[in-house]
Amino acid sequence: MRFANLDNKGSITVEASIVVPLFFLLVFSLLYLFPVIGEQLQVQKELVSAAKKYEGYEISQPLIQLDSGRIHNLKWDIDGDYGVCICKWNKSIPMLGDWFFVVTTQRMPVRKYTGLSMVPEETAEDDTYVYLAENGTVYHLMVTCTYLHLGIREISAERLQTERNRSGGIYKPCERCMKNIQVSDGVDVFITPYGDRYHCTKDCSGLRRTVRKVKKSEVGNLPPCSKCGI
Repeated sequence: MRFANLDNKGSITVEASIVVPLFFLLVFSLLYLFPVIGEQLQVQKELVSAAKKYEGYEISQPLIQLDSGRIHNLKWDIDGDYGVCICKWNKSIPMLGDWFFVVTTQRMPVRKYTGLSMVPEETAEDDTYVYLAENGTVYHLMVTCTYLHLGIREISAERLQTERNRSGGIYKPCERCMKNIQVSDGVDVFITPYGDRYHCTKDCSGLRRTVRKVKKSEVGNLPPCSKCGI
């Protein structure tokens, strides 16, 4: 029995020599996740700054640098009026060796560049609200402006030769939906009273109007609408 007790004590010592280091290795590895979370917050802050720079000055900066000196590359995926700024980075956990690291991908939505007001927000005198169309190049003072509400009409292609818009202008093919398409007699197209293009589909982006309400101080150098902004 005496020799059996010695064997038990010896086995406990061997188990402890294996388990205890593994336990502390796991604890310190979990604690190291806090710096990873801190870096995520810094990256997100820099992504916000990069997005504002793009929306205000149309500058797609290629990288960001954190307070720690680490540098991360940025990828810009812009499609039309909206896009996303992506930062993919990794951070190794030293206690587990260089072969083990945390991979993180962070994204920041961005809008299309529309210009930046040179008047600081805190000193801007005109903070009234105006309206912007999704594909518009002017701002509107009235949400009921006829330029925002297109009044789409469907007519036959034969009438395009004689049809005129409210300004007396002729209708030309839309650069979006009519590219490489020739209309023929018997085919219907879509026009608007104040537009100067005809469309082969009512779903064309040139006919859509998603209206946003924004402060006038945020429209930058966009001119007012010639109809409601006078």
